[in-house]
Amino acid sequence: MRFHRAVTGLLLASALISSGCLSLMGGETKAGATAARQVEAEMGLVHDPALVAYVREIGQRLAAHASRKNVPWKFQIVDMPEPNAFALPGGYVYVSRGLLALVNDESELAGVIGHEIGHVTAHHGNKRVTLAAPFMILSGVTGWVTGIVSPRLGETLSNAGNTMAQGLLIAPFSRSQEREADRIGAELSAKAGWDPGSFGTFLETLGRFEAALTGEERHTSWLDSHPASADRAAATRKFAAGLERATPNPVARDRADLFRRLDGLLLGPDPAAGVRVDDRFVHPELDWSIRFPEGWTLLNSPAAVVSREADGNAAIILQLAASDKSLDALLKEIEEQASSKHEIERKTLNGRATAHTVLEQKGDWIDVTWIEHKGHVYQIIGICRRKQQATWQVPFDRSIASFREMQPAELKKIRDQRLRIATAKAKESLDELLTRLGSDWDAALTGVANSIEIDAPLDRGQLVKFGKQEPYAPRR
Repeated sequence: MRFHRAVTGLLLASALISSGCLSLMGGETKAGATAARQVEAEMGLVHDPALVAYVREIGQRLAAHASRKNVPWKFQIVDMPEPNAFALPGGYVYVSRGLLALVNDESELAGVIGHEIGHVTAHHGNKRVTLAAPFMILSGVTGWVTGIVSPRLGETLSNAGNTMAQGLLIAPFSRSQEREADRIGAELSAKAGWDPGSFGTFLETLGRFEAALTGEERHTSWLDSHPASADRAAATRKFAAGLERATPNPVARDRADLFRRLDGLLLGPDPAAGVRVDDRFVHPELDWSIRFPEGWTLLNSPAAVVSREADGNAAIILQLAASDKSLDALLKEIEEQASSKHEIERKTLNGRATAHTVLEQKGDWIDVTWIEHKGHVYQIIGICRRKQQATWQVPFDRSIASFREMQPAELKKIRDQRLRIATAKAKESLDELLTRLGSDWDAALTGVANSIEIDAPLDRGQLVKFGKQEPYAPRR
């Protein structure tokens, strides 16, 4: 699970993030491999074998025509609900599951992947790769732990404070670099047999998609680093019109085959990584539930769950401390590595073995509790200014005491949102179709996702993608 891998992945990648940028020290291959580990730890990957194989097949066909022949290309689907795509030095190319949901023609997907290959082959990777940090977790806390108990704990806390993010951002390329990647991508698509002009169509789809979400919370999008415009789409089509296209040989036979491959794609945030249920935050795969203080904001990432007081004066961080050892073994390791001795109190909480210690550094109060639960050890960290400890200790203690197993009623309330495929009736309107299906998507969003006019009657047998809430399916 993403949550299991997060701490290890973040520590492996800690050398990557320095002053907010990706250093290319050690060459493209080394830098790309390090960044790829961070992508997996921070964002997670989709592990659907059939869908990943589909994306890889398209990518490898395009890469076979790339000018750089010594690149060990790797194509992955990043577990991100927003439509996004990016490439890292060394040939790591990613498309998000959110982007796949908007694809209506395989040539569109080939155009996106080809564009990202273009950035790599043109050596555009020297641009900065940064974490998209939405906020510092504690605006009022200036000092973060650095090795008070052990280097491992210090690094974990430091990462939680400084690298909690909603995704990876690639700083915008220059206009000339974007045009160059557009041209390279179009050329690769044409040589591999796909329609090189479809990339321009997909740019327009992305623009309409963002417009359809006006008024809703906006997250990282491919358009942040690859701004689309009517002029750019027109220029792409004009350039593509002059290219000689090889004999088409698509991986998906037709639109129906493409939609079949996308059927069941997860939409929106993955509840398997944790989700709110009533007044609690639950993790259905790891089987735990906790109540954070009422009114505090919540940020969930593969690295940790962070509950933050509204004014930034305190926060509670829950994350995995160990998945391969008992609480006794973890505490022994901490004691052996500690730079100084700290009193650790052993006790039980709701029948579970726990340990507790309090740390102070530079005026910060750090309350750390370890809890052994179903083969794992979790750490719950409350942090605030030392002078405010009396104010925030009660919320810390209440959240820790609320940690327990999930209840069956909580599991029943969790829903997956999946991409599903429907067959329209003759002259059925889009609104009628969506009402019949009980779709979560409205007509505007469905029209964009399918590249159809929302007022036009549908044809008999026409396939339409739509979003649907379904009972949660355990990932085990």
